[in-house]
Amino acid sequence: MITLDIINDWDLVDVDNISGRLNVMWLTPEGIGISTRDYSHMTILNMICEKSNNHDFWNIEEMKQHNIDDVIQLEGHTKYFKNNNVKLAKLMLDFMKKTKFVRVSGPYRAKEFGGSEYGHASKLLETRKFVYEYYKGLTKKQREFTKEVINKYNLSDDEVQANKYD
Repeated sequence: MITLDIINDWDLVDVDNISGRLNVMWLTPEGIGISTRDYSHMTILNMICEKSNNHDFWNIEEMKQHNIDDVIQLEGHTKYFKNNNVKLAKLMLDFMKKTKFVRVSGPYRAKEFGGSEYGHASKLLETRKFVYEYYKGLTKKQREFTKEVINKYNLSDDEVQANKYD
């Protein structure tokens, strides 16, 4: 069981308190966004597993041997990024399959992900791009959250990217 009732350096955002220069990194099946500018996607997952004392997904100590801030591109995109950490990408996708967590980036962030041939956090800028990646389908709460973000920030189609994996 994954719980977020732990103290971390991130904000938990639900559909009713979306505001400001929001930088959501993960979206739980219950529609709670994890917002931070300080950590990578994999760092957040590892912190959740470690602080929840949950070892169902990977060995926490083994994970610490990786650079969990490495480039991580999921599934079909891996061949385009030379430095993609394929092992972490597989673990992340497996986590998403088993938990229904949605990987999110944006809609505001100080770092552009995938901005160069290396991918992760390569350009410093502010962008309104909103990307969410999910396995199979979204829960009702996740659909409500993504729709509210798109409406709240008045995002156009070219500012939203949704990647569905099967």
